[in-house]
Amino acid sequence: MQIVSANNLELGDVKKRFGLQWVQEPDFFCEWQQPFPQIEAAEAQWLDRIKTDFLSLAEYLLHKEIVKMFVLAPLLMLAGLSRPLVPQAEYLVEVAFEDEELGTIRGRVDLLVLH
Repeated sequence: MQIVSANNLELGDVKKRFGLQWVQEPDFFCEWQQPFPQIEAAEAQWLDRIKTDFLSLAEYLLHKEIVKMFVLAPLLMLAGLSRPLVPQAEYLVEVAFEDEELGTIRGRVDLLVLH
């Protein structure tokens, strides 16, 4: 069975390997069917900026510190997350597939936040 390090995968590789595609249809996730909390115009601008930054960077092999800086840190700040959060860094994960051709992908979750 093939074992691939998640560190060596770019988003383009993952899209091709698993047939992923961009979906913005409002009924795609059941979570999108629930009413969203109202957000202020300034918050909407921040979210648009974070999304734009992420999408412009997402096609490249991103170092975790870049993702933390451009995406995670602004989202945590905007969400106003505070205690009692329990952050865990570098949490090991393994994704295995029954299909021998896909093999196993090993990597680490950069930051796991439990509330």
